[in-house]
Amino acid sequence: MTTPFPLTRQTWYDQRDDRTRRVDGVAGFENFRLAVVVSEDAEYRYSTQLATYITLNILARWCRKISITLPKEASSLLPSTHGQELKAVLQSTVGRIDPFGEFRFLAAGEKGEGRCLRIGRQSDTVHGDDVSMDSGGWIGGVWRGSYPGQASGGRDDINPIGPALASSIGVAEVFREAVGLGMGDRIPQWYSLYDFQCAEEPAELSNPTLPPDTEVGHVLQVGCGAVGSALDALLAMTPWTGTITLIDGDRVDPTNCNRSLSFEAYDCAPPREKAAACARVLEGSGIKSLPYGKRFDDFVQAGLYLNPAPDVVLCLANEDNVWSAIQNNLPPVVLHATTTPGWGTNLGRHIPKKDWCLLCRFRKELKHVFTPRCSEGEIGFASETGQTVEGVLPFLSPLSATILLSEIAKLLDSRQGRPENFVSFSTRNRHGRFVSLRREPEPDCLCRDQTLELYPTQVRSSRFWIT
Repeated sequence: MTTPFPLTRQTWYDQRDDRTRRVDGVAGFENFRLAVVVSEDAEYRYSTQLATYITLNILARWCRKISITLPKEASSLLPSTHGQELKAVLQSTVGRIDPFGEFRFLAAGEKGEGRCLRIGRQSDTVHGDDVSMDSGGWIGGVWRGSYPGQASGGRDDINPIGPALASSIGVAEVFREAVGLGMGDRIPQWYSLYDFQCAEEPAELSNPTLPPDTEVGHVLQVGCGAVGSALDALLAMTPWTGTITLIDGDRVDPTNCNRSLSFEAYDCAPPREKAAACARVLEGSGIKSLPYGKRFDDFVQAGLYLNPAPDVVLCLANEDNVWSAIQNNLPPVVLHATTTPGWGTNLGRHIPKKDWCLLCRFRKELKHVFTPRCSEGEIGFASETGQTVEGVLPFLSPLSATILLSEIAKLLDSRQGRPENFVSFSTRNRHGRFVSLRREPEPDCLCRDQTLELYPTQVRSSRFWIT
């Protein structure tokens, strides 16, 4: 028998939506109605199914009234639920995310009330203001009105990057309308995370197959918050194999549930360790998870940092000056991802002795207590801790995690060796552009004195070590 959810409806929404409401200019989304229409190709197309799953996952974290129209008798093609009824998988997913949400699943051909969001290759009549999305491989596209093209050129890779990208940007399009920021134009916008390019036609973008090497080795993930937990949900959708150590000493609370692809309502009642919640979503995938429910400093002091040595470090935490702690332990390749002011995200890559390091990236923040901001503006202070409490948009962490996932894929791809090591992207409007930069080590940074000879043999033997 299912245990009753211990929070009242009012308490749940007050706490869960608190961080969303704190964003400057965000209000009124609570009564927004949305009709999601999934195309018939969801019966056989992985990309459409995964885009549907991720889109509903994000939507259910802020939109309380959603109707979903699915094709008849579609079976799940997704890794952990393969062969199950797709409708049942999606019903269970949104119900676990929001136990009070009004989620209605309609028969094929029916359409619910409110703004319409269409997923996949639509064949029926499309209203001019409908939001549509499609994806495949590395690319995703969003537009309003009729269908402009075919995302993947007929190919349907087991690649979550394009579907997750389209889902994040498509939800951002709907969210802007829900909070009264207007509707975007009908011009389609397609994006490729293979080389961070944009175009009005998908055929203009790079969209190769995923690299054949699917072994990611040992990933050390420091931080299982919004971006980290979203990444783990996406990793579970890849064909990759390997091991991931999940480090985080915090537990899930309702305010974490407005923006994570992994955290569910029951994870915060009673509070569950974030590392354990992330390990749960990886069950059944090719990635073996090793949760560690303490801080990175504790992990190092316990002698676990080189046992086994990481092949790549993901810096997705911001407390206890974790940036300096990681860099002082002479890491291999490091990737970091955060959400930023202005509805944006950024990603950094740090190859030892070639790129800037974490200390170069966060040197200003190390001079004072800093939290990478998750949306526009700093709003108020937490009464118990004195720390700044900031607004967070529901789709930014999944988008940041998707960009990070694409960078991990590039580590596996010998074809992709780009010099840029910093990328930013804004969702403030649909026609945003990726900004890619090459950042060199700062002249007075510690990393300049960390010669290759100082790095442990295990690190210099790591899978993605570049000399």
